Amino acid sequence: MASTRPATDGLIDAAILAARGLKLRAACAEDMRFERVLFESAWAAGALLAALPDAARTSLLDQQFRFQTVHYGRAYPDAARFIILAGNLAIGRIIVDASASSWSLIDIALVPSWRGKGVGTLLLQGMLNAAARAGAPSIVLTVEVNNPARRLYERLGFVLIEEAIPNAAMEWRPLRAT
Repeated sequence: MASTRPATDGLIDAAILAARGLKLRAACAEDMRFERVLFESAWAAGALLAALPDAARTSLLDQQFRFQTVHYGRAYPDAARFIILAGNLAIGRIIVDASASSWSLIDIALVPSWRGKGVGTLLLQGMLNAAARAGAPSIVLTVEVNNPARRLYERLGFVLIEEAIPNAAMEWRPLRAT
């Protein structure tokens, strides 16, 4: 699922990120190792794996990461995959699909040391701004019901459209002038 889109093609308002010294670049094959480590740090069931021997835990996480990567590639073949940078340091990734009228936020993840510092809010605000400018009727996403990020989505105006435990589908619609 390598993106051929440049990071400045209008999916996320880069000016919002630049004000905090952040930028995006299109992800490439060389980023897979970083994305795998990021996946492990963000995986909800990660704590349950602590009791497993290292080899078994690594094998399971490698498998789950491959499954996720293949699924995203098949379900969202036109998605843009970006690495989030603070200077030259990779601190996260975001995957966005704007190939349909409604945009999809497929994945957003930050390394643990960058969580809770407003970076997710900036990324989402940048995406909301870009979607509104592009005339997208909405942005949709799926989040685990108990994921703390759900509060961030709600704060930014996403509303629940369907709940099928363990996931919640949410949607944001831009305000339209009347």
